Amino acid sequence: MPLPRNFALAGLGIAGLLAAGAALLDGRSTTPGEPAAERSTARTTPRGLTASPADDDHRAPSTAASQERGTYATNLVMVRIAPDASIDDLARDYGAEVLRAPGASGFAALSAPDGALALRGALQGDPRVKLVAPMGVFRGAGDRDDPSKRAHPSQWHLVGTRAPLSGTFDLSGITVAVLDSGVAYEALADGSGTYAQAPSLAGVPIVAPYDFVNDDAHANDDNQHGTHIASIIASDGAVEGVAAGVSLMPLKVLDAQNSGYELDLVEAIYWAIENGADVVNMSLSFPIGYVPSLALQEALSAAEAAGVVMVAAAGNDGVFDVT
Repeated sequence: MPLPRNFALAGLGIAGLLAAGAALLDGRSTTPGEPAAERSTARTTPRGLTASPADDDHRAPSTAASQERGTYATNLVMVRIAPDASIDDLARDYGAEVLRAPGASGFAALSAPDGALALRGALQGDPRVKLVAPMGVFRGAGDRDDPSKRAHPSQWHLVGTRAPLSGTFDLSGITVAVLDSGVAYEALADGSGTYAQAPSLAGVPIVAPYDFVNDDAHANDDNQHGTHIASIIASDGAVEGVAAGVSLMPLKVLDAQNSGYELDLVEAIYWAIENGADVVNMSLSFPIGYVPSLALQEALSAAEAAGVVMVAAAGNDGVFDVT
């Protein structure tokens, strides 16, 4: 079942994609960065999640104010439970709903009928819970509903960035995972809509796509941001991508409103590792006040251990520090 959306990831638009091209050539990664605007409209469709609580030792803010700013979801928590505990029993005891069962991260997501702060406080005293944490929210770069937040129209291109000419390097063995709003990589008509393939991506090899928003194997783009990012990386059309020749792994973690949940991002990172991605591009960032959860820290450490190059957004809001 789909997890309700309420991310607040603000992304980088061009900079992250250009960095992805450079990373493919010299193995360097960019630094994760600054937060952007957040959105409070959340889907209410449940998703197949599960949770497990415990000591909240990652020092994430627990104030209602931080939730009101959209830094953390007001109606969801992430939990890690003891090995012999049942997430379904735990949820039932607190009147919550399991929205995502524990995946590769070991964390589950639970609804919070009386609010996330109240549920976190209750779960911290339960012996079945090993860790409970707030659910961070994030958003992709740009906003099609607000022109003032769209990516800047001026873009450096191949000459300005000193990108090598197509064919200079054989990149056919490189796979770039694009964690975004999906990619227009296929023509598909199903219950969720009708999707067209982007002509400039028609010849690009696609590897292990997955939609973490709707839990299916079709990571189609209903926002356009992810296709924009994927095209800058891998387009083989008249406008050439900075790394033309790579394979793409479309992983949808942002919904039609360019918003998503932290745990989907975490699970997508593990998916990328397990399915052989060489580079993970995340043109998204969390708002000011967010503190990385243990789940996200562990996923990033797993990617580093696997030798995956992580390329992250530096933000769109003019914040002066990259942290």
